[in-house]
Amino acid sequence: MLKDFVEIGKFGKPFGISGKLKLNCEDEILKKLKKDKVFFLKRGAHYIPYFVQYIEETHDSLLKIEGFDNPQDAKTCSGNTLYLPIKDLPEIKEKPGLFFSVLKGFILHNQEDMLIGKINDIVSMPQQELASVELLGGNEILIPLHESLIIGIDSELMIVQIEMADGLMDI
Repeated sequence: MLKDFVEIGKFGKPFGISGKLKLNCEDEILKKLKKDKVFFLKRGAHYIPYFVQYIEETHDSLLKIEGFDNPQDAKTCSGNTLYLPIKDLPEIKEKPGLFFSVLKGFILHNQEDMLIGKINDIVSMPQQELASVELLGGNEILIPLHESLIIGIDSELMIVQIEMADGLMDI
């Protein structure tokens, strides 16, 4: 079941007295949440649906969850990761650059379809996005992500195949 869901963002601290939470996610994900009005939180081994009452975009993105009406309610979700079913994100096949953050947890293969490792995190830099990849030996490496480098994404198997420059793994 874990492979059916992908991380889309993270809640910050509660904001105000009405139960709103600061939300950190990409703009395209925010648009999807505004439209579909549902996200999931992991509780134990299960993904539980929560419904968006509204989203405010001011200096920060603020999300109000249906039924959460005070800071104490909101605090129960503070720091939690939001998920969506991967089937609800078909855009990653067409526009992977918009959704690099959903590749967290995917297995990375090179252009020869050789296993490189698991993407543990996506690091956003001003110039580009980097995948923090745990290699088979346990070491970690940062690999640049760009739409032009992505050969393919298999959402069901959670595999992403990229064109890797010669010598990148030797650094």
